[in-house]
Amino acid sequence: MKNRRYTGTMSKTSKTKYILYVRKSEEHSESQIQSINSQVEHGKALAKKKGLNITKTLTEERSALKPNNRPVFEEMMQMIQSGEANGIIAWSINRLSRNPLESGKMQQLLHQRDIESIWTDKREYLPEDNALLLSVESSMANQYSRDLGKDVKRGQKDKLKKGWRPGIAPLGYLNTKTELQGENYILKDPDRFPLIKKAWKLMLTGNYTPDEIRTKLNKEWGFRTRKWKQRGGRPLSRSSMYEIFNNLFYTGLFEYSGEIYKGKHKPMITVEEYDKVQILLGGKGKPRSSSYEYAFTGGLITCGECGGQISATTKEKVLSDGTAKTYVLYYCLNSQKSTHDCSQSYTNVKKINEQISNKLKCFAIPPEFKDWALEILQEKHEEETNDHHAIMKQRRKTRDQAQKSMDRLVDLHIREQIDEEMYVKKKEKLEKEIIKLEKQVDETRKDAKDWVKLTEKAFSFACYAHSNFINGNLKKKQEILNAIHLNCELKDGNITIESHKWLVPIEDKREKLVSLYNSLELDFERLTKQESEAFSTLNPIMRGRTDLNRRSFP
Repeated sequence: MKNRRYTGTMSKTSKTKYILYVRKSEEHSESQIQSINSQVEHGKALAKKKGLNITKTLTEERSALKPNNRPVFEEMMQMIQSGEANGIIAWSINRLSRNPLESGKMQQLLHQRDIESIWTDKREYLPEDNALLLSVESSMANQYSRDLGKDVKRGQKDKLKKGWRPGIAPLGYLNTKTELQGENYILKDPDRFPLIKKAWKLMLTGNYTPDEIRTKLNKEWGFRTRKWKQRGGRPLSRSSMYEIFNNLFYTGLFEYSGEIYKGKHKPMITVEEYDKVQILLGGKGKPRSSSYEYAFTGGLITCGECGGQISATTKEKVLSDGTAKTYVLYYCLNSQKSTHDCSQSYTNVKKINEQISNKLKCFAIPPEFKDWALEILQEKHEEETNDHHAIMKQRRKTRDQAQKSMDRLVDLHIREQIDEEMYVKKKEKLEKEIIKLEKQVDETRKDAKDWVKLTEKAFSFACYAHSNFINGNLKKKQEILNAIHLNCELKDGNITIESHKWLVPIEDKREKLVSLYNSLELDFERLTKQESEAFSTLNPIMRGRTDLNRRSFP
C-alpha cells in the first residue's frame, strides 16, 4: 500500500468510516473551555483536506491517565469492533490514550485491521506500518502523563507545606494571577469577603436558616458570584450556600486529600464557630473528622439487662445561651439493633464517673493511715519470719524424703526386684508428689519474701485510687476500673461493681480501722499489742498467705 503521509491523496478505499474523537482532560476546567471546539474544528478541517468520511463526532471530558475511566472512548471501541466504524481522527495520539492498557487495545485493533486508519495532526497510522512506531508514541504519551503527575504532586506538596490550598479559592477569596506558576496564593475578595462573613454571623445566631440567609445575600445585599468567561456572575445557589457553611477553609484551616492543613489565608471565623454551625445544620452539617476515646468501652462494662457490650458515642448540642456542648453517652449495643433486643437507654458519662468515684471512696484510706499500718506490718513480718522458716524447713524435708523414695524405686527397678508395671505406677505417683512439694516450697519462699511488698501495693492503690481517678486521663480511669472489678454492669443508668477479692477486706473493715486510727495518737511506742493486732482483721491482705491475690496495681 502506498504511503499516505502528508500526500493529500485518497485512501486505498473511500469506504473508511471515521470517528472524530475529541477529549479534554479535566471536567469544569476553565483553562480548557476552548479545547473541545478547537479540536473539533481542526478535525473537520483535516477530514476535508484528506477527503475523509466522518460518520460520528464523539467528545469527552475525562482523564485518560487511568484505564476504564472514559465511557465515550469505550463507545468508540465498541463501534469499531462491531464494524460501525473503522477509522479514527484525533488531534494527537495522547488524546486517544495515556495508559498502557488502552494503548495496547487500540494497537491490537489496528494490527488485526479492525481499525484501517488513524489520522492525527502529524501523520496517518496504518495496519502495515511498523508496530514500533505507534507503540513508541503511545509510550511517550503514557510517560508524559506519569511525569506530569509527579510534577503536579510535587508542586502541590510544596504549596501545602507553605500553607496554600491548591485549586480555586472559595467564595469570599481570590487566587492571585501575577505570580509564577505554582507560586500563586489566596487573598481576600474585597467585594465578597465582608458579605460572606456577615452570612456566617447570621448563621451563628441560630435565628436564621441557610435559605433565609441566602435570600438576604442575593436580594438585600446584591450578592453575585465571581464572573468567569462562560459562567458566574449570578445569585448564590442553595447548594453553594451549604458548601460555604460546610467548608473548613473559612476557619483558616483546609482539608486536602483527606488531611487537614493550617492555611496562611485570612480566617473568616473561628474553629469553635465552625463546629457550632455544623451542629445547627444537623444532618446537613459536616463535622470535623475527629477520633474520640472512651475510658469504659472494650468489654470493661456489660449490660445488666442482656449481658451485651457497652459502647459509647459523642453528641453535640447548641444550648439556649448559644454555646455548644459535647456529651459522651454510654449505651448497650443490643439496644441499637432493629430487633430491639435490649430496652436500655443512654447514660451520661458524668453519672458513670460519679458512681465509680463513690465506689473508690469505699476503700480509700488516708496516706497517714497507710504509713502507720505498714510500719506495724513490718514488725509483724519479723515475727512471722520464723514461722515461714519452720514451714520451709518441713516442706524441704518432705520433698527430700520423696526424692529418696524415687531413688530407691529406680534402684529396685535396675536390680529387677520390681516388675515394670509396678515400677511405672509408683514412679508416676512419686513424680506428681515431688512436683507438688517443689511448688509448695517455692510458694513458701515467695510468700515470705513478697507479702509485705504486695500489701504495700494494695494499700498504696487504695490510698490514691480515688484522687487518681478524679484527676487522671482516660487511660488512667480505665486502668483503675480494670484493677478494682471482677464484674461491672450498667443497668437503668446505675453501675454495679463486684470488687476483686484483694479489695474486699479493706472495703469491709475500712470504716472500723480508720476510726481506730483517728482515735489513736501517732506514738507507735504507746500502741498496745491489742491495738496492733487489730490489723489481723484484714486477712488475707494483712497476712502473707498463698491466697493473696498477686495481680499488679496501676
